[in-house]
Amino acid sequence: MAALVMGLAPAARAQSPLRQCVGGKSLFAVSGDTLSTFRYSITGGEFLTTAKPDSVVVKWGLHKGQYKVGVQEIANAGCEGGWVYQDVELVGTPFYFPKNVRRICPGDTMYIPIDRRLYTTHRWSDPRVDTRGIVEPGGYRIWVEDTNGCKFTDSITVVTCQPTAVFKAARRTP
Repeated sequence: MAALVMGLAPAARAQSPLRQCVGGKSLFAVSGDTLSTFRYSITGGEFLTTAKPDSVVVKWGLHKGQYKVGVQEIANAGCEGGWVYQDVELVGTPFYFPKNVRRICPGDTMYIPIDRRLYTTHRWSDPRVDTRGIVEPGGYRIWVEDTNGCKFTDSITVVTCQPTAVFKAARRTP
């Protein structure tokens, strides 16, 4: 009979449901007959291939909730075993900028608030952003950790406004 074993420390394996971060990856290894093949089932993510038939990597989606990873052992003689499942709880609050490109006019300051009720720590690629905001064009990256211990990153590109409106001609009307 197959058994699902997470690629984590033994204490983490005993959890049910297993807590994982949305958008992250998990390695599941299977113990069973070395001549067997395995069939996998998942909700809430997608399988990524591995070099070994007795393990699978799951890339989790971005929706919190309760999900399952299942494995079924198919013995060398063609006999199918029952399904074994691991319950998984997806947690986390990803941080995303509303748009990747923002415009800033000369002399303006852009502040991007970090909700400290959701994120316990954050770090900008330019540490001055915390105290003065974004005052010049460029690329900025932020790394955050939420209250579940999940880590996320996002980037934003800020460009200078360049108004282009000009009067082409003026004409007197009667």
